[in-house]
Amino acid sequence: MKALSKGKIILMILGLLLGAGAALGATLAFGESLGITKPAQTTIKYVEKPKVGMMLPMRERIVNLADPGVMRYLKVSITLEMADHSGKALPAGEKYKEAQNELKLELAGTLPLIEDELTAMLTARTSAELMAPEGKQRLRDEIKAKLNRAFEKQAHDPKERQEVLSVYFSDFIIQ
Repeated sequence: MKALSKGKIILMILGLLLGAGAALGATLAFGESLGITKPAQTTIKYVEKPKVGMMLPMRERIVNLADPGVMRYLKVSITLEMADHSGKALPAGEKYKEAQNELKLELAGTLPLIEDELTAMLTARTSAELMAPEGKQRLRDEIKAKLNRAFEKQAHDPKERQEVLSVYFSDFIIQ
């Protein structure tokens, strides 16, 4: 009788080992489709270098807003951060001011287009739209998108195309 129970024990151990092996194999082969996830792995992701930009302050402007029935004004100072695709570090001090002047000279033919686009976008807004934080952000996004589309249309060589990285408001007064 002891021989019979030893045989049963061996069969049970073999069954358990076979079952554990089958479970491990199924987990490895079909684990993701069964909703079983693998332990988290540490991965190193490529982080893109931030684009370097030259600040281009635009002239201060006062415009009428599109509020119906009421005359409201917006006084705003806008600075555009223009991409510098040279790959060089931005200069500092007086050299930065010289580089800004060079950028203005380079954009001399485009500045009236930029000014017109800015005026059109600002005068199309109401004070209620602009007073909300998300309204200012939407305006920033719209300015960036419209100016980049205009630069794209105007560029003869894609490598020479100007690009707005960010839009900043240094003054923003609604009256």
